[in-house]
Amino acid sequence: MLVGLLIISTIFVHFYLNTVPDVLQHQLELRSRALTESLKGTITAPLAKKDYLTVNQEVKRASKLSGVAYAVVRNKRGIIVAGFFNNLNKFENDFVQKIKEKGFQSDILIKNTIIPGEQGAGAQLKIGGVPVYDQVTTLPESGGELHVGLYTDNIDKHFFQILLSPLTLVLLLLFFLAAYLLFVLLDKLITEPMRSLTNVANRISLGELDLAIMAAGPREIRELGAALERMRHSIKVAMERLSR
Repeated sequence: MLVGLLIISTIFVHFYLNTVPDVLQHQLELRSRALTESLKGTITAPLAKKDYLTVNQEVKRASKLSGVAYAVVRNKRGIIVAGFFNNLNKFENDFVQKIKEKGFQSDILIKNTIIPGEQGAGAQLKIGGVPVYDQVTTLPESGGELHVGLYTDNIDKHFFQILLSPLTLVLLLLFFLAAYLLFVLLDKLITEPMRSLTNVANRISLGELDLAIMAAGPREIRELGAALERMRHSIKVAMERLSR
């Protein structure tokens, strides 16, 4: 019973650890796409009119949203038109110093490029020592690109929050309780009747042929009991004939 409980518990934990992070990652990707498309709709018209003041204001506003690492607009020549970080204190000192001296550099985003024919792409990047999920989309009116980066360390924080939440702990407790009750039920329905039949078979092998075998439990165990009863009866009859 204990081994079975451990096996089921291991399967449950394995399923949980492999499912929840994937769900959180999927939510992160959906949010990055939604933010990118929303910002794209806001800046497309001003960018086409070369209203860079409005573009900068909208990109800066987007970069200050919760969980956002940065928001960047590049033109078709790869030059940064607008680029803002949410909080530079999260990044390594050398990286921060470089940004302060030279501004947002286009080579930061070189690892996430759009495949020809596609409208966007997403990639896990490490920028200034910080893991970031970068979502890029095309800006058809200007031929440029829009990048929005989200902190991925939030995934780990959310995962542990979910893992240690009261709801998860209650569900885990209910799961173990249900597993325990299941094994108790299986022990009562199968293990005990099988143990009883094994004991009867051992006694028959020692010559106790007057035992009446009345098996209980599932159909297969009752059929096994009936077979043992026929065997006992046949052995008893054969022994009585030999003793005459």
